[in-house]
Amino acid sequence: MFSIENPAQAVGIRQMLNDRDAAKRGVRYPYPSDIMQKIDAANKALIPTEKYAQQEEKIINGELQADRKKQ
Repeated sequence: MFSIENPAQAVGIRQMLNDRDAAKRGVRYPYPSDIMQKIDAANKALIPTEKYAQQEEKIINGELQADRKKQ
């Protein structure tokens, strides 16, 4: 749902994740600082998607609670 409602942001996040994954290929831990920066940036880019999911979950749970009270 996040991607449907925020397509430009979703594309940017996907590109960051692809860059992160490509940078990690063939490199063993501990990662060099440039790869760690890509990992951190990708993790931070995912924050809005998690917040969105939590908000949607809150709405759904509220609707479920309302249905239970009606019964």
